[in-house]
This record gives sequence, structure tokens and C-alpha cells, in this order.
Amino acid sequence: MTLNYAIGFDLQKSETIESIFRDYKIDQIHVHQFDCIPAIFPACVSEKKPYVAFVHTGIEGIYNWFEEQYFDYKGMFSVFFEMASKIVCITEKAMEENKRKYNIPDDKYIIINNSIKFSEDIIKNDKIPNTISNFLILGRMGEEKRISIINAINIFKEYLLRHPEARLTIVGDGSIKDDIIKEVQNIKEKVTFLGTRTDVFNILLQNDIVIGLDRCILETIVSKRIAIVSGYSEIKGMVTPENINDFAKENFSGKELASRSIEYVVNEIEKLDLEKIKQITEQNYRFAYDNLNLDRNIYIFEGNSDEYKLEVEKYLQLENYLTNRMTKLKNEKDSIFDEKVSIYKEKESIYNEMQKQREGYEQQIKNIKQETDDKINNFNIKIGQLQEELNKYKDLYEVEKLENEKIGTKIRRKIYKTYRSVLNSFNKTDKK
Repeated sequence: MTLNYAIGFDLQKSETIESIFRDYKIDQIHVHQFDCIPAIFPACVSEKKPYVAFVHTGIEGIYNWFEEQYFDYKGMFSVFFEMASKIVCITEKAMEENKRKYNIPDDKYIIINNSIKFSEDIIKNDKIPNTISNFLILGRMGEEKRISIINAINIFKEYLLRHPEARLTIVGDGSIKDDIIKEVQNIKEKVTFLGTRTDVFNILLQNDIVIGLDRCILETIVSKRIAIVSGYSEIKGMVTPENINDFAKENFSGKELASRSIEYVVNEIEKLDLEKIKQITEQNYRFAYDNLNLDRNIYIFEGNSDEYKLEVEKYLQLENYLTNRMTKLKNEKDSIFDEKVSIYKEKESIYNEMQKQREGYEQQIKNIKQETDDKINNFNIKIGQLQEELNKYKDLYEVEKLENEKIGTKIRRKIYKTYRSVLNSFNKTDKK
């Protein structure tokens, strides 16, 4: 490999991919996942192979998220999409965001809705539900699906109140599984968790109705089952022949469609009889077969030799361009790092200053407390001294009081004795 840059790219994997290109004489590449770009993109450049970039996600802000989480994607995305022979998006909204973000001409885009392979088992299946009793929630239990799964559980709970014989199966695993188990704790005897499974088609056939979004709704439709889109935030309702085209435009996420209440959805389910179930499932299946069939929705670059030559020639000057671009990004990255270091040092200085102030305040508080404690101790000592003096005066008072009482008693006795003497004198005079 001749490329002399490595910022953000996985050159070790890229060399392995280059070998595959040469060994199997591959002349065009389809790149489906952003995680593949660091390895596949440099291999395409080195081997001068045209590639088609696929944008499967319709999550708004996904590019900003990648660039914030992984700095190297900031430059990688821009060059990757700019150099692509074609950009295939699953929805118009996904196309508009990519176009707006990277300023790429309209003629480079094509919209192909998320499609599915119609296997022989799918085509031969002619079983449809007779009634609605067995509910299925199918999909990865990630944080972004939390509201969707809870919406689905709440729909089942409402239906269960009216139809106690109903049951719910939940297939999938993920970071919020424990929370989902708690959500169904009060109806746990009606719920079965199957974890991660690969026999999805067989599980779909064992159920009557599926509540979810995105890919699992398409799988439900081709399995000829009733599908309810639970939405990323609000419930969107049942997929029917009247609205399936609108749902398909947004990859069955329900975005841009009207929201439905739980009661509305359950009422719609209750209206389903055998004839209605057959009508909905058969017509939905036909729409998917005609419009979302993977065999008919594969994009192949079919340019003539001159067009192909142009596709190859655009790589010839790319190495220097990318080297300069990556050097610029590295300098920007280093500058940001230096800025972060500076901010960190400034914060550390502020923290140290605040720590010193805190220690000073703590010492002041300690001094004030000690001073206050000393004053209280001195005050208590003075109170003790005053109490001792008071006790002395009290003792003197008691002694004086006792002395006074003794003197008073002597005086009273003397007075009494004098009184008796005078009285006796009067008595003697009266007798004479």
C-alpha cells in the first residue's frame, strides 16, 4: 500500500481488504456501515476501486454524534461521501441530511427503501392468523428503543384487560432488558422472554401480531402478520394497505405520520376478523414484494468504460489531497488538545486557589470556634465563682436567720415571763 497517512484509518485491515479485492477481482464496492469506513475507504483508494456509500440510518444528527465521539470522522465522512460513485439512502429525510451536511450534488443520490430478501420459505408461506391472541415484540433492547418497547407493552396491557387469554412474547436483548422485565412485572404470567434468537421467521409465524418499528415491521409484513408501529416517541398505529406506502417511506419508523392513542389502536385490533386480517396481510405482503424486494432494489454501478475511467482517475491525486487534509485535521486536533490542556491547567489553578481560600476560611472558622470556646469557658468559670459567692452569702444568711430566730425566741420568752408576772400581780390585788 502506498498511502502515507494513517490518521483515523485502520491500515492493517485495509491491506487485508486490498488482497481480497485483487484475489477475487472485485471491481466495485458497496459500503454499508460507518464502522467499515476506516478500513474499506483507504483500500478503495489504494486499489482505485469505485464504491457506493449506503446510508441506512434515518436518525437525525447521527453524523454530528460520530464526529463528537470519534474526532477522525470529522474529515473522514466529508471525503468518503465526496469520493463515492453513488450515495444510496433508505429515506428522503436521510438523503436531505447528508446533502445538507456535506454539500454534495443531487445527482449523486438515489433513494432505495430498506428492502428484504424474499426467501423460498417466505414465498411459500400461506398461513395467516385466524384471531389476535399472541402478541410479539421483536428487536434490540437499546436505550433508543426504550419508549417504543414501553409503548408496545402498554398496548398489550390494554388489550389484555379486554381479552384475558392474550399472551406476549418478547424477543431480543440489550442494555435496558432489566427495565423491560420490570415493566411487565405485574403481568409476568402472561409474558415470555426468549432472548436473542436467529429463527425470527419461525417465531413470527407462531404469533398473530407484532408491535415494533423499523426492520422488524418489514419482517412482520412479509410473514403475513398484523403489524403495529409503536414509534420512537409516540404510537403510530396499524400498517394497512392504505398507509403502507407512507410507512415505507420512513423505513417503518412512523416519523412524519399521525400519532394514535393506545385506546384507538386497541379498538382497531378488536375490529379485525378473519376476512379483514386476510385482506390486510395479503395486500401488505404484495406491496412489500413489489416495492421492497431486495432482488429488485440492488444498486449496481453500470457506467461505460469512460465513466469508469473517470471514477478511477479521481483517485490518482487523492493521496496528496488526503495527506494534506489529514495533516490539517491533525493540527486542528492537536490545537484542540492544547486548548483542552490549557483549560485544564486554568481549571486546576482556579481549583488550587479555591482550595487555598477554603483552607483559609476553615482556619478562620477554627480560630473563631476556639475563641468562642475560650470565652464560653471563661464565662463558665465566672459563673462558678459567682455561684460560690452566692452560696457563701446564702450560708451567712441562714446563720444570721438562725441567730435572729434564737434572739427572737429569748425576747418572746422574756416578754411572756413579764406578762405572766404582771398578770399574777393583778390577780393578787383582785383577791385582796
